[in-house]
Amino acid sequence: MNTVIFGKHNSISYNTHLTDYTYRVTAETSKQNLSYTLEIKSIVPDSGTFSLLKVQAHNFRINGKKPDLVADELAHACGEPLYPLLLSVSTEGEINKIHNYAELAQRWNTLKGKLHRYYIDAYSQNYLKQSDEIYDSEALLNHKVKNSPFFFLYFGGIYHRTFGEDLYWEYIREYKGIEFAFSRWVDVETDDKDCFSVYMEGIQPSKEEKIDIQYVLNNQDKSIEKAFFTHSGNNHNLLKLQIERINKKTTGTVQTSPEIKTLQKEEQKEPELRIWLDEKEYKR
Repeated sequence: MNTVIFGKHNSISYNTHLTDYTYRVTAETSKQNLSYTLEIKSIVPDSGTFSLLKVQAHNFRINGKKPDLVADELAHACGEPLYPLLLSVSTEGEINKIHNYAELAQRWNTLKGKLHRYYIDAYSQNYLKQSDEIYDSEALLNHKVKNSPFFFLYFGGIYHRTFGEDLYWEYIREYKGIEFAFSRWVDVETDDKDCFSVYMEGIQPSKEEKIDIQYVLNNQDKSIEKAFFTHSGNNHNLLKLQIERINKKTTGTVQTSPEIKTLQKEEQKEPELRIWLDEKEYKR
């Protein structure tokens, strides 16, 4: 084991301009298991304090199979205009805003008429109405993305924060409009892969809810290798989310794993699948 390399005042430094990673995402609820591949790549610096990141989602599966129920097909169709998603991200690793909102809204407006004509049942029409309200408002869409489990986890603002001498920090953070009292602490030594963990625990006593988060970071560049998110309520897990990087950086290059090559072959055989965020069966 090695000692974790901290920045000034025990901070964790990371250059978001260098982001170019692919992750396997799995989300488990009481009803189903979802999995998909997500690519995050830095485009250009947005400004001196923000980076511009492009996000793409591929290869969505429900319980290991392609979605075949009408509700799942509708969720994919409503999610299609969301990608590619361009996010303005702060040096702390938090989402500032959706950079290409006008483009997303235009894509939705082009698609929604066709969806209303095809999905005519009451459930679908109500789902389309809610999606329309979200796409029609930059503030609502921004809030929806920030509070989607993956984006809440990945863009958790873990960088360039001062942990202090005791490597512990308390703060308040909202999730889906509810304030959680979070505590954060960090390992001081790495594991056998030269990685270390940052832990977060969020408590909401009045709602009897809890959020547990763990990041596994590369000790050299502080990029996210793995991350885990568990949201529980009344002593039951509402959602368990895990992300794991499936491409590895070498000096000056990004190495493609066998899993990515397999996924790329699959994508050549079928249309790209996307989901309206990742929480259709996730109720908080």
